[in-house]
Amino acid sequence: MSRSLKSYIAGVVTVSAMALLVATLVYPASPAIAFPLPGVGTSTGVATLAGVGFWILLTLVSWALPVKLPFGTHVGVATAPMLAAMYLGGPAVAGWVAMLGTTERRELRGEIPWYGSLANHAGIALPAIVAGVVLQVLPGATAGTLAEFVRAMIASAVFWILNVTLAGSLLALRTNQSLRVVIIGDSRGMALNSLALGPIGWLMSVLYIFQWWTTLLFALPLYTTRQAAARFVEMREMF
Repeated sequence: MSRSLKSYIAGVVTVSAMALLVATLVYPASPAIAFPLPGVGTSTGVATLAGVGFWILLTLVSWALPVKLPFGTHVGVATAPMLAAMYLGGPAVAGWVAMLGTTERRELRGEIPWYGSLANHAGIALPAIVAGVVLQVLPGATAGTLAEFVRAMIASAVFWILNVTLAGSLLALRTNQSLRVVIIGDSRGMALNSLALGPIGWLMSVLYIFQWWTTLLFALPLYTTRQAAARFVEMREMF
């Protein structure tokens, strides 16, 4: 491992861990994330933890089948539940869901070095936290549904840009490729597909507030989105 790669991993992991700690202390989970447990209601800490656990579980399931892009980065539909958790719970919830919900089977089987796992999780959690903070500070929180949607889309764009940059930087350092080549090569044709997960996540968060089980209805469109990404990659590799 090169010195620059070691420094990058150490820096990203350290900053991500500090950001998660600060976000947890400064931005407590919003009541909207609470899961309606029978006999408990939604105004307790248990209900809040259950809600966070629910979104971690959804993210884990969604992350199970990522698509590997030609230049080596991965894309998946887990962005939608991650963003939904951010819209509902705030920066800290977004960070924890992104950190824990992106655990892969390869990690559990020991196929990924521990430092690689830390870098991968940090590269997702940090953008989620930053995007959550952006959502908090943007004006218009009480200006109606349209303003709420616009705020959510700005935050989701921030998440995507940071995530692509961090993932691309890690891959570029690991493979000695140009960062520009990696980012442009893997983002070309997939940017709109990835950004479209922002509105899906927002819809999931809105429906969760009314009936939590309605979020499960997004399984089919998310799977369809994943398959479309896989077909796109196959077509690119053919020509």
